[in-house]
Amino acid sequence: MLYFFHIIFSLFFKNHHKNHKNNKYYFKIKYNFIGSSLFLLFAFFLLITIITADSIPLLVSFQGGSVSEISESRAAFLKGRVGFFSFLVYVNGFLSAFIIPYMLVILYHEKSKVFLPFVIIFFIYTLLSTEKALFLRVIIPFIGYFSILYKNEKNPYLIKKISKFMIFSIALLLLNTVISGFGQSNNVEIDISIASFFNADFSSEIIDAGPFLFFIWRSFAIPIITAVDSFHAFSLYFNDSYLWGATNGTLSFLLDLNRVWFERMVFEYQWGQADEGTMSANAVFFIEAFVNFSYIGVVIYSFLVAYIYFKIQKNTYYPLMAISPLITYNLFSSGLLGTLFSNGLIFLIIFNKIIIKKINIL
Repeated sequence: MLYFFHIIFSLFFKNHHKNHKNNKYYFKIKYNFIGSSLFLLFAFFLLITIITADSIPLLVSFQGGSVSEISESRAAFLKGRVGFFSFLVYVNGFLSAFIIPYMLVILYHEKSKVFLPFVIIFFIYTLLSTEKALFLRVIIPFIGYFSILYKNEKNPYLIKKISKFMIFSIALLLLNTVISGFGQSNNVEIDISIASFFNADFSSEIIDAGPFLFFIWRSFAIPIITAVDSFHAFSLYFNDSYLWGATNGTLSFLLDLNRVWFERMVFEYQWGQADEGTMSANAVFFIEAFVNFSYIGVVIYSFLVAYIYFKIQKNTYYPLMAISPLITYNLFSSGLLGTLFSNGLIFLIIFNKIIIKKINIL
């Protein structure tokens, strides 16, 4: 199968070997073709998603919808899909987690004309869905890219470029947070302590704290809160009996196990479940390792994560190196197996290993 894909892609890719400051060989692909193809695929996905959606979260917000109405619309836009079009959830996860962010960095790095229309349509998608995580998936690898570029090239002009990028990104992120209905400051005094900040019940108060504080709480506190609650839910629902891979779709299929939707059970434990029963909690990657394979799983998962980081950082292709912070962000709020398979990281690894041989990752 991989050999077949290698032959297909070899029709559209060509090696250009030349001396490079950081690489013995600088591998340059025909990025315009693959970037354009991915752009068209994503545009088609977005069109189908909009056409089949019951409502558009952005429009619900502009129509004066309440926080709960916007939240319900956002959940139904993709995550809450049932029936035939539920496959769009998996397409979104596969494309937007790593594949599209990585391609955007490549297109920018190679100064491709495809970059601008691609990044515009992706930002339109993030605004329509009011999903803050999608913004971060573009912002994080570009922060990594500019940091690597400055570290290696020491160009003072990059400081100005990085500053503009950060201001623009933060502004868009806060705008998205406000549009989503969360973090709208209502001039309400909030008593914030460490204990309350790292408590799921704080969600009813943090809504009135303003977009910046809400974003910090949602991005950094929630995965920690969920990690603790995951242990409680694991003890409550399974009496601390390990699940041996049943929480992952791929492993449960291969091992012929009944699928356990553990993330949904944790969400229900924290806040109750939506009518569709599809809302999932976000916890750091070692939770998945522990509930499935005990402490041994935590050690093995941690070794695999360290190995992936090590091999990526040994590489000298800037766009690939820039993905490391995005992997960190993903693993802070989801499991390793889901990151590899559902989110497409394993495809990115294969892409770099087999198709782009000069950009070795494994």
